[in-house]
Amino acid sequence: MKFIAIAKLESLKRWKRCAALFLLGSILALALPPFYIFPALLTFTLCLLILDGSVSKKQAFFTGWWFGFGFFTAGLYWIANALLIDPIKFGWLVPFAALAFPALLATSTGFAALFTYMIPRPGWRKVLIFSCFWIIAEVVRGYFYVAGFPWNLIGYSLDFSDYLIQIASVTGVWGLSLIAVVLGAMPYVFFRVGRRIIPIVATLAAIAAILIFGWVRLENAIVWGKTIQVNLIQANIQQKFKWDPNERQNNFLAHLELTSYTNKYLSNNLIIWPESAVPFLLEEQPELRRAIADVMPEGSYLVTGGLRMEGDEKNYKFWNSLFLLDDEGSIIGVYDKSHLVPFGEYVPFRKFLPFVDSVAGSGGDFSRGEGPKTITLPNGMKIGALICYEIIFPHQVVEMANRPDVLINVTNDSWYGISTGPYQHFESARLRAVEEGIPVIRAANSGISGAIDRYGRVIAKLGLNKKGNLQSEIVLANNTDGRIDTIFSRFNLIIILLAVSILGFFAIFSCKKP
Repeated sequence: MKFIAIAKLESLKRWKRCAALFLLGSILALALPPFYIFPALLTFTLCLLILDGSVSKKQAFFTGWWFGFGFFTAGLYWIANALLIDPIKFGWLVPFAALAFPALLATSTGFAALFTYMIPRPGWRKVLIFSCFWIIAEVVRGYFYVAGFPWNLIGYSLDFSDYLIQIASVTGVWGLSLIAVVLGAMPYVFFRVGRRIIPIVATLAAIAAILIFGWVRLENAIVWGKTIQVNLIQANIQQKFKWDPNERQNNFLAHLELTSYTNKYLSNNLIIWPESAVPFLLEEQPELRRAIADVMPEGSYLVTGGLRMEGDEKNYKFWNSLFLLDDEGSIIGVYDKSHLVPFGEYVPFRKFLPFVDSVAGSGGDFSRGEGPKTITLPNGMKIGALICYEIIFPHQVVEMANRPDVLINVTNDSWYGISTGPYQHFESARLRAVEEGIPVIRAANSGISGAIDRYGRVIAKLGLNKKGNLQSEIVLANNTDGRIDTIFSRFNLIIILLAVSILGFFAIFSCKKP
């Protein structure tokens, strides 16, 4: 028997319908880090009930669009913080970041709702069909929307559990997304066809199986092998002072001072400075490299973010780069960021938008690197380099032909202040560790820095807006009995696309009993 409140929800008209969907989408964002409010996932059920009231394809599309618009507006509000660092110059772009960008992303959820509407099925079948289309929408958004933007994947709502996230070693984060949508939408069955126990039991059994898989995987986790000492330098420099000409020298000295606290008695130290930690052209100033060498223990290596430039004042190119230095201050490796931030490091379609400068600076666009790169140290250790949000892209974080022993992610999240952004960024790093089976070391200017093992477990962490030299030990991926790869690292999207294909086919073509 249909509840009166549900009947009213389905019959909402015009602006009330739009407002309700926007509100529900906004509530859904509370399921993401750092809140993890699990009941927020139930908004999927309410969205499906409202979708039932759609009378046309257009209305069905906008049911999903308004729901997604609320979700992305609430989940990505922190992007606008970067524009407020220099409000006089970039403040006018805030409405575009806060509203236009979420509106674009919401077209993906709009199509998920539209295709669900176009394949009418009752009860649990509708739940599975909607869940499958939601995952496809996440994949498409992650690869193709604005050069790819796999942020706000609903699977991150389940990464509060080390056991649950182990399934990402098989399916990637999208497997977690599938679980989250099914869990949040399955109560729809009660409202539509009554007390159907079998779909609920099947869902809970699947969750139990995934938890058991995670428990077994962690119980048999490899905790031995070659280890390194890592020192994560977090100077906590506010963004408004980051490139201030009067503060650049002090900022550099702050990193030197923190580095000087590194344990001098350990010979295998790996010291990590965050993105753009060196506010000068490191290649052109050997005195800076000598200053760095003076505070490094013998036999250690330092990784730091910085700018790299080629050419003269009239014709030049520059990169957002990562430099690897030995204990004598010599540069022994360089990585140029390849996945640039639209409007942050380059302006898409610049010839049509000549009036728009990138937020990071008005000196022109950064040049693009060649892609994921593994740098081999003289001691044989292989480092995979990632700068800033390159860590958020599943299966795009390693050089496949030369897989690294450890992933190093340097970033500067001070652009986003005290917001959900830095927390979500850190959780992305955890999932990449699980997916690839490779530990991740993350150094952030203002936090969150941390050392994460190959199973996504946080070994050490320095919180947001803290200052310090975080010292930890981490086991490398390349063990004495050979490298341990994951199923996801080998097959990428094949597993999750196969899963949604099977579920979708089963939901569409199975018997018609609700």
